[in-house]
Amino acid sequence: MSLFDGRVRKDNAGLFTVEAADGALLCCRAATRLRNGGQGVKPGDLVRGEDNGDGTGFITAVLPRRNDFIRPSVCNIDLLVIAVSASTPATPLYNIDKQTALAALNGADCCIAVTKHDTETDGARTELLRRVYTQAGCEVVVTSAATGEGVDALRRRLEGHVSAFSGASGVGKSSLMNALYPAFSAQVGEISGRIARGRNTTRLTELFKAGPSTYVADTPGFTMLDLVRYDIIPLERIHDAFPDLRPYMDRCRYRKCTHTGEDGCAVAAAVEDLAPDAFNGSADQLRLGVKIVVNRTYRYPARRRNRADADSRPPLLLDQRTAGFQDLL
Repeated sequence: MSLFDGRVRKDNAGLFTVEAADGALLCCRAATRLRNGGQGVKPGDLVRGEDNGDGTGFITAVLPRRNDFIRPSVCNIDLLVIAVSASTPATPLYNIDKQTALAALNGADCCIAVTKHDTETDGARTELLRRVYTQAGCEVVVTSAATGEGVDALRRRLEGHVSAFSGASGVGKSSLMNALYPAFSAQVGEISGRIARGRNTTRLTELFKAGPSTYVADTPGFTMLDLVRYDIIPLERIHDAFPDLRPYMDRCRYRKCTHTGEDGCAVAAAVEDLAPDAFNGSADQLRLGVKIVVNRTYRYPARRRNRADADSRPPLLLDQRTAGFQDLL
């Protein structure tokens, strides 16, 4: 029996695929003391363990994580790639903003990959996404798995990094992964005609090795990202979650301003100036409106346990201010 250092590439119901430092793949289970101590193991973890010499082993230690995501369930990544469809299903900006916030909090770079560009009729959705998220400091790459548009550019961006793809079911993550790296052969599903959502074909988060220092994680899709349940973003870290809004937040009258309508809130004051034709206004204004809606989540953390409590929240100032683009939220 020998010792190894490695990286977890897949978790299949407690059976972990670990790439050892010498490149060998081991099928491992977590040692009993890790499980009893409540130490979880997930794709991306850097671990130490014992090699049984027959292709199996035990993980005995998990090294400290540089970052940790609940959804997608992955850790120690450099780049979060948020896949967003240019057509169907349309991802609300509200959901995209939750993911950009999680990337910022975890110290990971963020890239918006606009998929299915070949199926978009007028280009309006792509232009909106490009305008809003470029202004917010994110990279935006427009792609099409069918035509190959943007695939080479995105592949160059992924090179030399540990990256994870995230996004709603059906936006084309697996198709884009197949276009980027055909050898992966990820299973592809279709959009449900009844609910206009994708069917989840990726069941497990798995890190694929695309080069000597390049790993890419394909992750299960989702239709909902509940930050409240997990109490992921505390109020005191709002500045870190939305760095593009820091200049406004720093001008608020109160240091612990929740940005949900307090007197002297500079963020709310900026939204007061939001023009009725918000879609044709500046990306900065539109981003502001969306961000304050997201902040509703942080004022009411996970301590609320039932729908009655959630529905009893007092009306917030933004309800009437976001009427112009509710369909995007």
